[in-house]
Amino acid sequence: MTLPKLVRDRIPTIIRNKDKLTAVTHRADDDEFRERLLDKCAEEADEVRGAFAAKNRDAVIEEVADLLEVVSALVDHVGFAQVQHARQAKALKSGKFNLRTVLDEIV
Repeated sequence: MTLPKLVRDRIPTIIRNKDKLTAVTHRADDDEFRERLLDKCAEEADEVRGAFAAKNRDAVIEEVADLLEVVSALVDHVGFAQVQHARQAKALKSGKFNLRTVLDEIV
């Protein structure tokens, strides 16, 4: 595990209670929080990919839940209303992913 990294709020307590170790932490300012959220988003996306590759449905569900938690924190950080507005505008302009359309080539 590469440190420092963003962790869920209860992780330091879990480390202390389970492993009897001290977790040294600090509170990220806005700039660091944004960067750590982006790192965490990439980390969780990689873990989702790995779970799918392993064909482990339970792990896929767990990792997608983790990714959703990180994306939720990112949305809260940026501003829910603004993100929701942009999401809806993008859906109207370009659509969603409901049809599972894969672009193979442009000729």
